[in-house]
Amino acid sequence: MTCQTTNERWNIHNNNPSLCQKLAETLSIHPILATILINRGLHNINDINHYFSPNLNNISDPFDFPDMEKAVERIYHAIQNKEKIAIFGDYDVDGITSTALLYDFFTKLNIRPEVALPNRSEGYGINRNSIQNFHQNEITLIITVDNGSKAHDEIAYAKSLGIDTIVTDHHEMDDNTLPTIALINPHRLPQNHPAKGLAGCGVAFMLMIALRQFLRKKNALLCEVNLKRYLDLVALGTIADLVPLTPMNRMFVSIGLKEMANHSRPGITALLHASNANPLELNTQSIGFQLGPRINAAGRIASPYTAFKLLTQSNYVDAKQLANELNELNTKRQDIEKEIVDETSHYIHNSSSLNDAYGLALFSEQWHIGVVGIAAAKVARHTNKPTIIFSGQDSEIQGSARSIDGFNIIKALDKCKDLLIRYGGHTMAAGATIDKSNITAFQTQFSKACHELNAHKLSPKIPIDLIVDPKAITADLVTSLKRCEPFGPNNPEPHLAFFDVIIEDYRIVGNGHLKLRIQKDGISFNTIGFRLAELLAPTNKRAHIAFVPEFNHYNGYTSIQLRIIDIISA
Repeated sequence: MTCQTTNERWNIHNNNPSLCQKLAETLSIHPILATILINRGLHNINDINHYFSPNLNNISDPFDFPDMEKAVERIYHAIQNKEKIAIFGDYDVDGITSTALLYDFFTKLNIRPEVALPNRSEGYGINRNSIQNFHQNEITLIITVDNGSKAHDEIAYAKSLGIDTIVTDHHEMDDNTLPTIALINPHRLPQNHPAKGLAGCGVAFMLMIALRQFLRKKNALLCEVNLKRYLDLVALGTIADLVPLTPMNRMFVSIGLKEMANHSRPGITALLHASNANPLELNTQSIGFQLGPRINAAGRIASPYTAFKLLTQSNYVDAKQLANELNELNTKRQDIEKEIVDETSHYIHNSSSLNDAYGLALFSEQWHIGVVGIAAAKVARHTNKPTIIFSGQDSEIQGSARSIDGFNIIKALDKCKDLLIRYGGHTMAAGATIDKSNITAFQTQFSKACHELNAHKLSPKIPIDLIVDPKAITADLVTSLKRCEPFGPNNPEPHLAFFDVIIEDYRIVGNGHLKLRIQKDGISFNTIGFRLAELLAPTNKRAHIAFVPEFNHYNGYTSIQLRIIDIISA
């Protein structure tokens, strides 16, 4: 790769040392932790206390959502009249956890809803075939989770059959004119509302809070349900969907991770064991890289029902078998993904039109539709271009789109909607269906749309919180920084940096992982850079590194290790 400077690759915060020191003294915290807090926009003592100690008392009122009252009244009416209810979900982690949430909650209320989860071949969102099946099974109320905000025709079709629909979703909307009983979507909330950034599972959870509250008032709650126990599923879906960790989302994730560690849900416990995740060290990374992909693998290359059954399983032995199935599916998914990424890289490298495009639209009949989304994410990351990958052998083909930081891919698809049959999603990820005959025209129009929306002007840099003295990297600092967890979008990991380190030992381990022994000002550190081997040649003896200091637990011994985020030859 082209040699770049730290100025080209890093965005180093311009810190105010006196302000940081003042906050550190006021709160009796490590000065570097104070710097991190200020960099995250936290200056107010009360906000910082909430940040350090997320509390369920800070959940916003679920009835702030437009139509929430209508939704719970309709569900109450269905319960009273013993109507048949269906939950229609989605095939990704957010959709599956949302479905499991409502299903489990309803069963505790002595309601047995029918569950429908689409296959990848059916595409994203509720569809006519499922609605016809619901009608045949005498369903009179559908509740969508993590989908439905743009399903105008489908919901109108359900209504024509005498089926009411409640949409719970967090994706972009066209307008508020859906023919539903209720449309519960954070996009309908005021701009600064605490629930504005919820994932689909978070929206479903808010419906559960509202329904429990409503049933209590009606003296119709058959048993008390501890909703805190459901936050493990909310955390899982929120992390996997990469929504911003706003204070409310961060609260859900923080408490949900503790629920996971308590082994209260057999399916999650079995999946933790199957993926070799340490329940005592759960964080957004272990969930995002170990649990999330395994649940996603079911919806990608097999059936999402396998993951749904796992998350709603009450027997650990059965849950263990399902978790092992997901493990095997994930391994298969990784192999398929590598083939697609290798082929797309070859196409891009050998095509001048793709090299010159501002946004990439790729297509092959042979690519597995369930894996094109994750492949699109890798292509977008490697090329820094919004990317959509299509696959399918029928006249109508499906595609998955992934964006780059700072670019709303839905706005790009809006500019191409005349060529699309349907599409939906949010800023960073979307799904689309197109007639195969329109692919060439779409490739041109999508690239043009990305150019008009200035995708080419976005050059992401790695944020660096602080250039530090090596003497500052202590166990006390690592412990202090852990107070900022959980990390994710809107609350990124603290990134520290050293300039001009000496490389004492260089090794490549595993699948392209860079393992170095470095020295700075006479102090040595062990480092690991996952999948970063291509960034530094063995001949390089000096480098600048951006890193996260963390504890490494091995054979009963704990040491400090620097996890490299970026490395640039000096």
